[in-house]
Formats: sequence, structure tokens, C-alpha cells
Amino acid sequence: MDSPGDWSIGRVAVGVGFLVTLMVFALVPYAGVSCGVGTQGISRICFSGWRVVAGVPEVSSAGNQTAIGLYDEVQRMATLGAGPRMAGVLTTLVLLAGLLSVLLPDRRRRALVGLAVAGAALVMLIVTAAVVASSAGGVYHYVDADSTSWFGIGDGPGVSASFWLTIVLALVTSWIALASLRTDADLSP
Repeated sequence: MDSPGDWSIGRVAVGVGFLVTLMVFALVPYAGVSCGVGTQGISRICFSGWRVVAGVPEVSSAGNQTAIGLYDEVQRMATLGAGPRMAGVLTTLVLLAGLLSVLLPDRRRRALVGLAVAGAALVMLIVTAAVVASSAGGVYHYVDADSTSWFGIGDGPGVSASFWLTIVLALVTSWIALASLRTDADLSP
């Protein structure tokens, strides 16, 4: 059992890992649709984590009159239903649980919980991205039915670079939690 004031490097690193993962998920465009030039001026429909939870996308356009007229319709069509929004809420809650796991006093329990939550976060990040990209795909086919792609290669529904960054951050956080667990095993009598 650690003292409440014992903030080891592993304990701090796991907390920082979950915090940074949560911030990138919440604030940076995570999944959505990239549209080509033949899309009547709508160039991008994207969701950051907080926009997934709210269900409202960020729609960007080239600013021409067709795009301005289409903007409200695309915004309405791209609004997420309950399923994708619930995935966003669960992902946020899992990442918050990981952040709070650093408050557990027992080093072994803290490392086990951190490792389990990091694994759950990986699953939820992937599920959320897939559900949001799939949902946004219907709008993409409305805006630009001529081109196809998969997961961010060219135009079409997919994930952004921040999705891959959150996956890397969650993997690093799980590795740190595992290292903390192994360190605890080495210190056991």
C-alpha cells in the first residue's frame, strides 16, 4: 500500500497518458467525412469526441452559394443518433475512469485497473470511430456519391490522424501500466 503522497513516475505517467488521450479525443477532429472538389462546396464533415457526445458535426465548406444553401441540410443529416453518441459517452467515461485510477492507494490494484481500463479504452476508441465513420458515410454518399474510399484514404468516410494518435496514446498508457505492474511484481517478497 502506497502512502497518499507517493506519486511515483508510473502513477503520474499513467494519469498523464489518460488525460492526454482524453484531451486529444475530446478536442481534435476524430472521425468524419472528407469530400472532394465535386461536392457542391462541402469539403469536410468531422467530429471531435465532444462533438460525438453532442451529436453535432463540424461542417466546413468552400463558401460558395451552393455550399451555403446545402450547409444546413448537411448539418441536419450528419447529426448523430443515439448509438454513436452513446459510444462517445462510454469512451469518455472509460478515459475518465483511467484518469481516476491513479487515485487508488494500492500500487498493484492501481496498475491492474489502469491496464484493464487502457484495454477498454482501446476497444471503445475503435468502436466509436467505426460507428461515427459509418454514420457519416450516409451523408457522404449524399454529398459526393461519385467517389469511394475507406478509413481516411482519399475522399470519403474515415478517421483522422488524431484517431491514430489516441490509439498510440492508449497503447503507451497500457504499456506504462503493465510496466508498473511488472515493477510491483519485482518488488514483492
